[in-house]
Amino acid sequence: MTNIEAVPQLCICVGMTLQEAEALLIAATLRHTNGNMRAAAAVLKIDRTTLYNKVKRYAMLRSRQLESSLQSEVANFEQLAND
Repeated sequence: MTNIEAVPQLCICVGMTLQEAEALLIAATLRHTNGNMRAAAAVLKIDRTTLYNKVKRYAMLRSRQLESSLQSEVANFEQLAND
């Protein structure tokens, strides 16, 4: 069992989705294990393949969110330029 005091704590906020909370936990665990997927999977008590799949899925979600945000910013800029 991991010594809870030896690892960084993570703040999960009310209003976050379960996916957001899980992504934060995975990212924090990967930082704690210096990117070692095998060690992170062990800490999280999940299969390494499951961790790889989750990291891949959250990276894709993050890139979609960034793309959506950028498109929104471009639309706002174009709107201001046309006014």
